[in-house]
Amino acid sequence: MGAGRLTSRLVVDGITDGPAPGFTDAGESYDLVVAGAGIAGLAAAYFWLRDVQPDARILLLDPAAQFGGHATRHEYTVDGHRLLATGGSQAITRPSTYPASARDLLRELGINTDRFHQDCDPGHYRGQGAGGHGVFFHREHWEHDHLAVLPPGTKWTDALAAAPMPPEARRQLGEILDRCPDWLSGRDRAAKLAALRVRTCAQVLTDFADLHPAVHRFLLRSTAVDSGLNFDQHPALDAALIGFPGLSGLRIGYEGDPWPGLSKTGRQFWYSEEAPVYRFPDGNATIARALARALIPTLAPPGTVDDLLSATLDESQLDSPQQNVRIRLRGKVVEVRNTGSAVSVTYTAGGGRHRVTAGAVILASWTAGLPAIVPELSTAQRSAAAATGRYPLAYANLALRNWKPWQRLGINRLTLPSGHWQRGALEFPVHIGDHHPSPGPEHPVPANFFGCFTRPGVPPAVGAAQGRHWLINHGPAELETSLLDTLTRVLGPAGFDPDRDIAALTVNTWPHGYARYLTLPHDADRWPDGPLPGDLLAKGVGRIRIAGVDVANHPYLDGAVDTAHTAVRELARVAGPGTR
Repeated sequence: MGAGRLTSRLVVDGITDGPAPGFTDAGESYDLVVAGAGIAGLAAAYFWLRDVQPDARILLLDPAAQFGGHATRHEYTVDGHRLLATGGSQAITRPSTYPASARDLLRELGINTDRFHQDCDPGHYRGQGAGGHGVFFHREHWEHDHLAVLPPGTKWTDALAAAPMPPEARRQLGEILDRCPDWLSGRDRAAKLAALRVRTCAQVLTDFADLHPAVHRFLLRSTAVDSGLNFDQHPALDAALIGFPGLSGLRIGYEGDPWPGLSKTGRQFWYSEEAPVYRFPDGNATIARALARALIPTLAPPGTVDDLLSATLDESQLDSPQQNVRIRLRGKVVEVRNTGSAVSVTYTAGGGRHRVTAGAVILASWTAGLPAIVPELSTAQRSAAAATGRYPLAYANLALRNWKPWQRLGINRLTLPSGHWQRGALEFPVHIGDHHPSPGPEHPVPANFFGCFTRPGVPPAVGAAQGRHWLINHGPAELETSLLDTLTRVLGPAGFDPDRDIAALTVNTWPHGYARYLTLPHDADRWPDGPLPGDLLAKGVGRIRIAGVDVANHPYLDGAVDTAHTAVRELARVAGPGTR
């Protein structure tokens, strides 16, 4: 690992290696049991207390070592500096589009999204001489190693002048990135939309643009970390709306209703052009912390959301018999059954199997495994669950002792068109509470890298399954090595030494990561007319309901919250309070 490295950790689906603590089953009974302590599960417990039964006894079970699900956080202390980073869910995406349930929840937790316009510091790195964007070409996939740097205010055509691509490919790619042509020029709005609805991004460029194969190769992974879909899988209609490279110049117009055929995510993007500034230093882990403190007030000292960033949690309160709400970590739900006026919940923890009784149950985790957990699901629901397999992701956090090599190169972010990782950046600069971005390149800073492992060249569901298999069975051994190799090749010429400059490294792998959503042309039999898998699953069975982003059919925070709200509302009609 090198003499300078403090620690290296691997986290798979939120679960770290290590023995689970013992647990003695006491024949417990609860008003509500929630399987999953991510945002959806925490929100479900919150809504139950708020709307159904303020004094309810609630148990949340989660197999991970910390609550929050994908909204997980990491803390590092480097040379006396405290660093925060996220290992998963990062942003409050376009909050103006949120349904009332999610907007109300954020407000009740003390989260005012307007603040981020002042808290965010978009000029931070530019003011330090590191405002540029780097693109690194790996020699294994291109002619030789090469870092192309786009300084602020310059053109990609110039930045790519020495890129290891044929001259025609460099010219075409620069044109696409600087001011993308309208490949459908001459067609009216209806004809453009009709062409996009039945094509992926790659198909549009193949059918309507005469591009060098190297340009297609460069773009293949360009959409992956944003959606879980590669360029040859991503729906062209959504990409044109969002403005992804290659589809940003079609000049269709946004007047009237959303374009027919947009995914649910695309429809959400229709109504807003908000800047991506809504981000805590530890991502959505702050929201998970705020929810957990609302459920268990003794978990953290009273105060604002800002205070939660630096608060030390009293984890002994998570599963305390003195609390009405208990969060039991390292507890994996393996079976849920209706038993007349109650629900039996079996889970594993501490090397044994345990059973509790609940008046109602909400399942708030990834849904592909539900048929094995809920035997009562209908045939249609089992089929729906199988259709919700997620896109595999990995997040790496590095605690760097300094960022002087980045400054020498003039960059704060990287795009990697080949290899395991597709994107990386120094910490998102935001001032909240006593947290401030690294004041200068001689100070420690976290850096984050992201990779999506959906395999291209096949339908999305197949590519996701192949990527999950690789990530579970082969990926962990390669991810750290490939990242360190890439960083050495990118930053080494500017003086970077991984053994000296990396204080800590954490790799979070999420085989069950980015929630799959229905799109055209891949899901024409179900989208947009249905029946949608999420709608079938949300109905649950008996006193069991299902919530989360798989049910929402889009992968963002408000989907987790709104489906939790719906599950509580529907369960209250069936079970109601006083069921223990």
